[in-house]
Amino acid sequence: MTTPVYSRYRPTHDNPRAFVAEEQARWMDEVHRRNPEYEPQLLPWPMEELVGTAWRNLPTRSLCTVVGLAPADVNHPQNGLAPISEHKNCKFVFRWNLGVRHEDRLVVNHYVRVDHLPPAVQLAWFDVELDYYAAQLLRYEGEMIRMYQNPDSYSCWGVNLRHEQEEFTEQVQEAKRTLRDRAAFARLYNLPDTGYWPEPLGHRMPTPGDPRVRAGETQLMLL
Repeated sequence: MTTPVYSRYRPTHDNPRAFVAEEQARWMDEVHRRNPEYEPQLLPWPMEELVGTAWRNLPTRSLCTVVGLAPADVNHPQNGLAPISEHKNCKFVFRWNLGVRHEDRLVVNHYVRVDHLPPAVQLAWFDVELDYYAAQLLRYEGEMIRMYQNPDSYSCWGVNLRHEQEEFTEQVQEAKRTLRDRAAFARLYNLPDTGYWPEPLGHRMPTPGDPRVRAGETQLMLL
């Protein structure tokens, strides 16, 4: 007996950046009730065949691998199994369920499978992941500039600043890891590495003497 798998995302695509943009736009339409919520569609793979497959997390674009099946709810094992996905970053490895069990089916809400796609499409996903880190970097960078400009507006200013600095550094580390992974993937399939590196990833961490802070500007620049 096999368990059917459903997803809000179509099972194949040939342009990861366009795919992500389309899904973000559709999600916003659903949030603002301009369109009805998308009905999950049946995927061509049963749950029991997912071990060893690779997926991308749509919110973060990060890569994960299904490493096994485990109870979907440890407190109610009778509810059935769910795939466990393993994620790796610069700090540690963590695991969580790939989807949610609804009676006799599995619904994947935040992941799209990629290992069955052509190698060139899989390679392009690394650039989409870099876009995410660049956007995060801009967010932390902007927050640090505002903190330096208006220190009295923040409680526990030093603690919060240290948090933003650590997050800024982690995004840079994750981007460099992604670059290494992209180069290794390109070599594996004899593909040219794009060399893509979003401009914000070259920004320096803001300091009190940063010209952007002194000028009171929040428009981020490449220094």
